[in-house]
Amino acid sequence: MKQQIVLAVTFVILLMSGQAGITADWEAPKVIDGATPITAEELSDLMTEMDNLVLIDSRHSGHFKEGSIKGSISLPDTNTSPAALSQLVPDKLTPVVFYCEGLSCPHSMKAARKAVSYGYANIFWFRGGIEEWTEKGFPVVNN
Repeated sequence: MKQQIVLAVTFVILLMSGQAGITADWEAPKVIDGATPITAEELSDLMTEMDNLVLIDSRHSGHFKEGSIKGSISLPDTNTSPAALSQLVPDKLTPVVFYCEGLSCPHSMKAARKAVSYGYANIFWFRGGIEEWTEKGFPVVNN
């Protein structure tokens, strides 16, 4: 029992010092292999230019209900599977955008990587997510 307590305390100390491999300062990478990173302005342009664009909100459903980009579909990264994607996007050449909260949120990164690994060839990643979208004055809808 004492050994378990010592291990737990050690982990907490490492976590607080940032040496446990987990930090509160995590930031999404700038690029994902196989996906094109886009900004809020570029997403707005794509939404105007591409009638077949599929916009996927990779956050968990509670966040989606609080507000999302108009026209987006809720598909949390944890539910992003070949079957789920093929129901939403049967043609792997269809342009698909993944987004989540923003730079400190890994959900869209994980979902975009999965889509690429499933053979989807026209993937866009809105790295700045809903945070950048709202900061730049673009509207959100409540679901």
